Amino acid sequence: MHKILITSLSVYWTVVFALAASGAGTLSAAGLEQAGLGDATLAIANALVAALFLWTAIATWARVPGAPSGGYDDVARVAFTAASLVLSAAALVEGLGGEQVSPMIGIKFAALAASYLVIRMEERAGEQEPAVVDYSYAVARRLAVGAAHGSMLSRLTRRGPDTAENEG
Repeated sequence: MHKILITSLSVYWTVVFALAASGAGTLSAAGLEQAGLGDATLAIANALVAALFLWTAIATWARVPGAPSGGYDDVARVAFTAASLVLSAAALVEGLGGEQVSPMIGIKFAALAASYLVIRMEERAGEQEPAVVDYSYAVARRLAVGAAHGSMLSRLTRRGPDTAENEG
């Protein structure tokens, strides 16, 4: 479940920021009055964040169980940090443009924070999985010690298979 949840969240955020980059890029490419340097910059920033989330998804999916993290957790942290910076910049551009800041930015922030917390908890849950412990050596040692102890006691009391034949 570790791989599936982190990968699906990363793919989701990849799609969200790729669509945001496409929308901002369309505005700046069309040359509309509202489009300017800010929209082109936001389009590039959204595309970079989408690429970071895609990298997180690929690194998570390619991770071998039981191996070290391989850096996907570092990539995820960078992706979430970049995403929060891009959302902050989008809110700032909307606010400075004289428009009211869209409540969708706040919703995206909340969803981004929830996704970050879920991924962090999944990473910790993956670290805490107990490893399979092989107790066969300890069991074999205890059996050997028990057999040696039984043999020693039978020799001390001089009982054993030989004593029954000697008495008769």
